[in-house]
Amino acid sequence: MSRLHTRYVFVYVVCFSLFFHLFHSLAHYIPISPCPSQPQRLSMSVHGDQHQDNTQGDGLAPPPDPRTGQQNAGPPPTNFAWINDEDLNGECFLAGEVGEREELQTHRVVGFLPASPSAANPLDVTVFSNPQAGDFIWLNTVLHANAKNRAPTVEDVTIALVRLFAARSGLISYRFQTEQFHVKYNEARLCTTQEVLALRTQHANINMAALMPGDEVRTFLRQNFANYTCAVAYMFRVRGHHWQSDMDAKYSGLWKKCLKNQDNPGLSWEVVAHDATHAIFPSILDDYWKECVANGRIAGALVKRFESAPAGVAAIRAVYAGAQDLAMAMPGIKHKFAEHYADLDAIIENMRVNRWAGSINRRYYGAAPIAFDEQKFGAIASVIYNALMSFASDSQLLKSNALIRVANNAPITGGIISKNIATAVQDPAIVRSMLQIPSTQG
Repeated sequence: MSRLHTRYVFVYVVCFSLFFHLFHSLAHYIPISPCPSQPQRLSMSVHGDQHQDNTQGDGLAPPPDPRTGQQNAGPPPTNFAWINDEDLNGECFLAGEVGEREELQTHRVVGFLPASPSAANPLDVTVFSNPQAGDFIWLNTVLHANAKNRAPTVEDVTIALVRLFAARSGLISYRFQTEQFHVKYNEARLCTTQEVLALRTQHANINMAALMPGDEVRTFLRQNFANYTCAVAYMFRVRGHHWQSDMDAKYSGLWKKCLKNQDNPGLSWEVVAHDATHAIFPSILDDYWKECVANGRIAGALVKRFESAPAGVAAIRAVYAGAQDLAMAMPGIKHKFAEHYADLDAIIENMRVNRWAGSINRRYYGAAPIAFDEQKFGAIASVIYNALMSFASDSQLLKSNALIRVANNAPITGGIISKNIATAVQDPAIVRSMLQIPSTQG
């Protein structure tokens, strides 16, 4: 080996040795974090506050560094600011036949101060002192105004006043547990002292006295709280939603049947249903309606609508009503459709015992679906429809889209039987027999 070549080898060995010792020394001062054995979980509170869960899947903390013996903090937390609570917990379907989906929206959130009374159980009457009531109204005024991105208005104060009536009646409370009432979110929340102080600073110049509705308006809202709250309960039952744009006319008509001259109670029905009372859990809203019916605290129009069929069972109700009417005119029809009548009676009894069975919102009440085979009932529905067309063309039942849908499963059966009925009723003897009129012949 040449002397020059030996010199290059010596230099290479020296450089490698120096690099190795330098790396080994730095390793004692710069611990290298191992990769976590499982991906981290990102969770979020129901009010959108994000926090990082750095625990491993087995519930243990990250292992200590083997060289230093110090606890390894793991990789830095990831802040997915663009992920909101609906991304993580929102429902994965569009509302339709499944009823109203749950969404947490800030303009529906009802705030409670640390000193605010709150019901422990639904329908527990909760007493507010004058200062507590004033603070509650102020807090919910500024919360709603902030949610609408505006300075506080008379409408904000009025909404807050209705929320106070609901909280006093034990309908809204941050203490209600969501699991017990078949919901994901509680739109009532307890605000921290720091949050309250920040809101007081933001709205230091608010003049609540100037924004407060007059005595007459406040009295009307208080005395009619049960009426407009139960009107929302009725609409949620029969339409499957608290409010939609096509429901204003229905609300207005119902309100006038409650012997009220206005179209609404002083707030639009959208605001009543979505901003003022939406935080009432559906099952609690229905229990409140039931209590008001029992105690005679609401208008008669709302009392007699308590047993209205829920959205989702229109076809069953229409077929049943038509079948009962048909049997009154022709008792013999029950023999031809004996199994259908027996099944209908069983279904209606189930609906009577289980108030929300079959509803498109049944999940909010822990209720079950109803097995109703529209193909099977097509024949009798078709007979009902054709009979109505022949003998009662002005019947409201003919406007039932649900009845028409079921009847279309067997149009031939209905047409043939109905033609036979039409022919038969031309015979006076058959008519007398149907109506059980004694014969005049000696």
